[in-house]
Amino acid sequence: MIEKYDWGVSRRRDEYTCHLVDPFTLQETGETIQLEEGNGQVTWGWDTENGYSGSVRTINAVTRNKLVRIKHTVTIPTSEGRKSTTQTLGTFFIDDTPASALYGRVSRDLSLYSTMWRFTQDVLARDFTRAKGKNVVQAIRDIVEVEGGQLIVASGVNTAKNFGNDIWFEVAQNRAETMRKIASWINCIVYADADGYIVLEPYLTPNEKAPVYTFEAGLNCTYVAGIEISDTSANAYNRVVAWWSRSSVPKTARKDEDGKYVKDENGETIYDYDDPYGLSDYIYVDLPYYHAFSYENIGRRKTYVMRVSEACSNAELKSQATTFLWDNCGNTRYYEIKHVSIPGLKVGDIVYYMNPNDYSEPIDAKCMVEEISMTLGLGGMCRTKLKEVVDNE
Repeated sequence: MIEKYDWGVSRRRDEYTCHLVDPFTLQETGETIQLEEGNGQVTWGWDTENGYSGSVRTINAVTRNKLVRIKHTVTIPTSEGRKSTTQTLGTFFIDDTPASALYGRVSRDLSLYSTMWRFTQDVLARDFTRAKGKNVVQAIRDIVEVEGGQLIVASGVNTAKNFGNDIWFEVAQNRAETMRKIASWINCIVYADADGYIVLEPYLTPNEKAPVYTFEAGLNCTYVAGIEISDTSANAYNRVVAWWSRSSVPKTARKDEDGKYVKDENGETIYDYDDPYGLSDYIYVDLPYYHAFSYENIGRRKTYVMRVSEACSNAELKSQATTFLWDNCGNTRYYEIKHVSIPGLKVGDIVYYMNPNDYSEPIDAKCMVEEISMTLGLGGMCRTKLKEVVDNE
């Protein structure tokens, strides 16, 4: 849970510092560069290519051979005295560095991208293959670390999972897309954290996450009056058909304790099947009748076809189909609000949003934070997009 302080209180102070970072070790070099106050922003997106990016203006500095790490310190008065909280906003590669100069003062505008940029801007230099039985997490680690990245494997990842079939990604395929695809096979996501590490962690649906904060009207001065509302009715589904197929079931020749092949009474080698799944499977999942976008309520099917790349159990197939359906089921609302920055709040978090005043009806919604765009100035003002979450119970 995020600490419940009045983050919008008067006499709040915001300080931004910029530190140089070694691109391979991700350790700070001890050098800092000066940022032009109020002239910068950072944007985080839950489902974007690089995860986060930004732009800043620096004074008398150029750092193309280093990463930059931006930190934000918020100091507010509380009943216990002044409280300071420091968090790292991100660790970035630098792209463009256009400059302007006047009387010896050189200002540079830096375009910044998270360390995922190392992979979204690169491709496989050769075919990436792994044989059946090789470890999935190790394959992802190989993609990340062969080009200078550092991988963190979060708690809950199935590190024992091996490939059920040979895999093959052709030369010149995007490196980020490749590792994300492999991660999806073990129901995981891959992203760059604020310190620049690449993180592999289990995917959780919004309904599996606990809320961490409440945006409540008139409480803690956190958000500004006014709201923008949109929806996704044009891209909604009320049924998912999921399936997989393969030409043969993988099998392994049986060996005895001495490593010799075991034969049957006819002298033929005996094989053991590597999994019980067969050649194919399918399932379909519908929204329940009480959902506003269900077939029973709108009178038609809107079906998404999901082809799963690896064989799995029927229960696993149903789980993947259900997850997609509840993430894309009907007229999902989005709320775009303005508020001061709240230390600890990040994209992917679940929050409550309460607004009894600005819309034609009171809003009391559970939402996922989809995007945050923060200005690096007083209050760290943010424009945040919230996606309403519908409970799948």
